[in-house]
Amino acid sequence: MVGSNAYTSKNSDGTAGGLVTNVTQIAKNAFKNKTQIESLYIGDNITYIDEFAFSSCTGLKQIRLSNNLSTIKKQTFYGCSDLLGVCIPDNVSTVETKAFDLCQRLKYVEISNENTSVSPTAFYRCKNEYMTVYASSDISETNWNSSILKSSIENLSNPVNVDRNFEFSDGLLTGANLNST
Repeated sequence: MVGSNAYTSKNSDGTAGGLVTNVTQIAKNAFKNKTQIESLYIGDNITYIDEFAFSSCTGLKQIRLSNNLSTIKKQTFYGCSDLLGVCIPDNVSTVETKAFDLCQRLKYVEISNENTSVSPTAFYRCKNEYMTVYASSDISETNWNSSILKSSIENLSNPVNVDRNFEFSDGLLTGANLNST
């Protein structure tokens, strides 16, 4: 397990470095307030990420989540204000309350599992009025609908958009300008 308040080494350019392959869990607050982290690739060996693990990583722009996660815990990515996109893996069955709270630049969200339960406050205080949520055509109105998203995302006029203007490749956002506002 990557322990509480843990952090890996830095590369020569100052970005987060290190490759860890033998851990399966990331503890609460493990990378909290690590503002220099810009991109995360969370390998499929990770099966559990605790609350606040990446909270207030304000430089984080994109993440690739493990395909073996079952839950995105509450406030895992709280305050990641530069985060632009997230692809929720198929195995995730629950996105808990405020998981992406205050991710104010979040523009692109993909959820393809029709059985994923998304808390009404999962995207609380994400104020980007141009957010596009791509939901699989298999997701019914009862499982994933505008009223749930509108209670979670402020200023959102069309929360579910099946016309994709972005792509995810192996869980990482591509086809979008990562430097745009």
